[in-house]
Amino acid sequence: MRLLLDAHVPGPNVGRRLEQNGDDVRALDHEPALEGLDDDEVSRSPRASSGSSSPTTSPTSRGSCATGPPRNAHAGVILVCGIDHSEFALIARGIEHWLRLRPDQAEWTDFPAILDRRFARR
Repeated sequence: MRLLLDAHVPGPNVGRRLEQNGDDVRALDHEPALEGLDDDEVSRSPRASSGSSSPTTSPTSRGSCATGPPRNAHAGVILVCGIDHSEFALIARGIEHWLRLRPDQAEWTDFPAILDRRFARR
């Protein structure tokens, strides 16, 4: 699965674990050219999509869970809610759980997933 981790989800701590599962992971905390851009700009960036015309699935913690899914079509998003950004193992387990439930990249198109503490502990 192709993944783009938001700046609040650290690549070295969460991304490395996902890469060990065979996922193609990019992390905004290692992409200085994307720093400071809003979510829409990041998703349209060729750097974020690794040169592909389609954006990547974006596990993220940006924004409020109460605002609902993004307004524009997207390649999928996992909103991390109620989990501290330093709880790397819990975030990684939750992302892995979502990826097992939806293993095909195409299944993520326009799909907003919620990753909360309860879901991550399953």
